Amino acid sequence: MTDGVYAIVLTILVLELKIPERLTDAQIYAAIAASAPKFAAFAIAFSAASIGWTFTFLLHSVIRRSNFLHLVLTLGSLMFASLIPFASAMMGNYPDSPWGYAPYCLDIAGLCLVYTLDLLFCGRTLTADTIDSKIILALWLSTAACMALAIFGAVFLAFWSPHATWWVIAIGTVVIWVDYYLLARWIAREMAKESPGESSHNIEIDSPNRRRRQGADGVKAN
Repeated sequence: MTDGVYAIVLTILVLELKIPERLTDAQIYAAIAASAPKFAAFAIAFSAASIGWTFTFLLHSVIRRSNFLHLVLTLGSLMFASLIPFASAMMGNYPDSPWGYAPYCLDIAGLCLVYTLDLLFCGRTLTADTIDSKIILALWLSTAACMALAIFGAVFLAFWSPHATWWVIAIGTVVIWVDYYLLARWIAREMAKESPGESSHNIEIDSPNRRRRQGADGVKAN
């Protein structure tokens, strides 16, 4: 379900990118130039949704069990993820207003808060016993830092300088991508230590469906 929600969110984002019909060549260029804030908001929001899905991928690569609290927090994260298109539309339509950025920052802060709580309450108890606690701590620190930056942007920076907020959001998005790339490589190496026969460049998610299939195969083999 998580993959499906993020796929829908990523698809909906493009619906805000519209150019009027029956324009001359000069009018088309002017319309595209006038839509630049919407294209920028699309790129940022697409990256944010992709980062959210990447976090889910990284978390599920180390989680081996589940419980009701983890389920509730996962649904909470999907609620905030589904609001990303609305927050993107606000940024694109009101690029010079603090209220164009405050909803986006608040939505990302809410998403990060749910992920932080998930790691805090479920990260250690639901992971495999062989998973290094430093992996959970690294994911928690990255998510908490993102949440702090989003809260700062929503409460202070957006109302001080909307243009500065845009640059902080853009640069912060790039930094988070680099951070998650490094985390993914590190987690892959740690997972390779747990399963020496697997490549350290791939992270395999041990999904419930896969575990059921393995169990069924084992019964057939017996």
